[in-house]
Amino acid sequence: MSRLPIIAITMGDPAGVGPEVCLKAVRSPKVRRCCVPLVVGDLEVLRLHARKMRLPGRLAAVAPAGLPERLGPEAPAPVLDLANVPPGERAFGEVRPALGRAAGEYIERAVKLIQEGACRAIATAPIQKEAFQAGGYNFPGHTEFLAHLTGGRPVMLLWHGRFRVAHVSTHLSLRAALRQV
Repeated sequence: MSRLPIIAITMGDPAGVGPEVCLKAVRSPKVRRCCVPLVVGDLEVLRLHARKMRLPGRLAAVAPAGLPERLGPEAPAPVLDLANVPPGERAFGEVRPALGRAAGEYIERAVKLIQEGACRAIATAPIQKEAFQAGGYNFPGHTEFLAHLTGGRPVMLLWHGRFRVAHVSTHLSLRAALRQV
């Protein structure tokens, strides 16, 4: 059996739906059949969300080099723990600069994993853009930030089966978007 690709999944905003999205994704048998998912985030925040949602399964802090070739159905979900959310900042549904900063750090670390050859792709959980910007990131969202980190041109693509959509613009008002066409 060949090694499955390692996919970095950024945790997104610690106070939002990102941790829930990540927890459900890494436990999905469908996901585990096609890749080894690695959550890039804060282990304690993930545990807090798992308890709050009463999700079964275990989480384990790992280094990318220590990941197995495959994850069995009962294997703990691997987390690259940046431990960057102070206990006093662990709040649900609040816009906080520290949480926006943490979300940006997950993206930065995931890009480094790609550049180092430790992971093959990145999947991003949602960020809270106001918190992201308050945390020191002067970008409208993920797409522009990823383009900045990689030196690429920002392009967003949605893909499902044979259906693909490439956006002409991102994060623009309707009036500004119409000028882009």
